[in-house]
Amino acid sequence: MNPERVVAAMTKTKEYKIENLINKNIKCTCGKIHYAGIADIIIGKDAINRIPGLLAKYQCQNLFLVADENTYGVVGEKVEKLLREHGFNLSVHIFQREKPLVADERAIGELLIRLNKDTDMLIAVGSGTLNDLLKYISYKLHIPYIIVATAPSMDGYSSFVSPLIVGNLKITFEVTTPRAIIADIDILKKAPLNMLRVLNIIFLIAGSDFQPDLIFPSLKEIKILLDEIY
Repeated sequence: MNPERVVAAMTKTKEYKIENLINKNIKCTCGKIHYAGIADIIIGKDAINRIPGLLAKYQCQNLFLVADENTYGVVGEKVEKLLREHGFNLSVHIFQREKPLVADERAIGELLIRLNKDTDMLIAVGSGTLNDLLKYISYKLHIPYIIVATAPSMDGYSSFVSPLIVGNLKITFEVTTPRAIIADIDILKKAPLNMLRVLNIIFLIAGSDFQPDLIFPSLKEIKILLDEIY
């Protein structure tokens, strides 16, 4: 891995404004019209502090925050406190599992039981599994959701599909995109780097453009890159 090449490439992407790519029709060189129905993508330091303002803009008051034991400790508790301080009505569900959380019928059932009927915004605090669960509930019940990202290694925050385990089979459902994606750099760069390395290997091997030189950077290099870019 060439750190200078990565820094140059990622720095160049900062020249593009995300707001010019979302929530609007974009005519592509492929000849088709693409649309990303995401109202806001906020990436930066202290990004979570902007959540109350977004919710006020969306005119939402009754919130359902969902996390697991890990993500609640990382940032979920802080988000909960922030929202309560701003006067939002908030219910919270924290998944309790001895093993890693699975996006299956049991998890969906827990959410439906805990969800208040007057909820007008769902908030997922986590990455892959929690995002998949909330976007499925959002799609089925027509309640918008936002995702507070806790790991930079997950590529499905903005996707419109949700893979769930149903009847012991993994089935991909077409769902909705989040109303907003909140990516706080101070949270993302504290994600366990060993976990990121394993997940990136899986993602890259599964892709058609597998590039071995991208999956074996040292942990020190990753820390340096994050600090330099942000």
